[in-house]
Amino acid sequence: MPIGVPSALSTFGKLSQRGLDVWQGQASKDAIQVAVLNLMPGKKATEAQLVGLLDNANKPIQLSFFRSNKPEADETRHEDWADREHLSCYRPISEAWSRKFDALIITGAPVGQKSFEAVTFWDELRRTYDWAKDNVGTTLNICWAAAAALKHFHGVERTLEEKKLFGVYPQQIWSPGDPLVAGLENGFLTPVSRYSIVRPSQVENVAGVEIVANNAVTGVGLVRDRTNRQILAFNHLEYSRGTLAREYIRDCEKGMNPDLPFNYFPGDNPQIKPFETWAEARRIFAGNWVNEASVGKPVAKTGNYFSSRPIQAAL
Repeated sequence: MPIGVPSALSTFGKLSQRGLDVWQGQASKDAIQVAVLNLMPGKKATEAQLVGLLDNANKPIQLSFFRSNKPEADETRHEDWADREHLSCYRPISEAWSRKFDALIITGAPVGQKSFEAVTFWDELRRTYDWAKDNVGTTLNICWAAAAALKHFHGVERTLEEKKLFGVYPQQIWSPGDPLVAGLENGFLTPVSRYSIVRPSQVENVAGVEIVANNAVTGVGLVRDRTNRQILAFNHLEYSRGTLAREYIRDCEKGMNPDLPFNYFPGDNPQIKPFETWAEARRIFAGNWVNEASVGKPVAKTGNYFSSRPIQAAL
């Protein structure tokens, strides 16, 4: 079903060409209202990944895009920030704090090995978490944001690694009855790309927190925080087929001498196009999470779910 995006979104044409069911227009009253706090400097690439993730759901969705009021300096130097028209789709996250949403997605952030307190938008993010607890049905935190949520709500610190955890890793299901992994009870593969790890022993005894999926090498991969209505996704099911390859090439060009991503290139040959071995898991997970977000929303079965009337930026 269609995903509604702001009318000024410059990536709309590319998303449509990829076969994604996007619509520039006002969503119907039955659409699931999803706010996106995009902390990545390459906002267009992240938008495409998230739309691709949500395209797997069977319900109409309206996306509203938000950014930090206090971005990292590296972020504002990215080419996406020169696209004024595109950035007009983004409103400061503080403007969301007076509203309610069915769901919120908080992306990762390429802040390296900085402590949380050293990140420019840390206080703003903490305020966002406190707002979301009472005004958002479910929050999906991706990668760095998952560790940030664990730190904010429970004081649990991640462990920083010297080498990046990088590749496609199998996930063992620890909570087979959790609705998030319905249909994935035998485990699944997921891309991993981070310098930090949280071990099961750090969260097993935290009240209200439940490990849903884990890997012995990369640590907890999916966690539910029932007390605060937070989903902590430490990995990247939203990644497209070539994302890890692009990251590998980028790190090589920077002289970082990265290891080949684990279990990704066929025969460990970076000249061979990788398979998207996590595609089915992405489809199932996205549908499960959107089902949670749609609690209380009627499912539209027929008809045109979005009007052709343009919407204001980041409604």
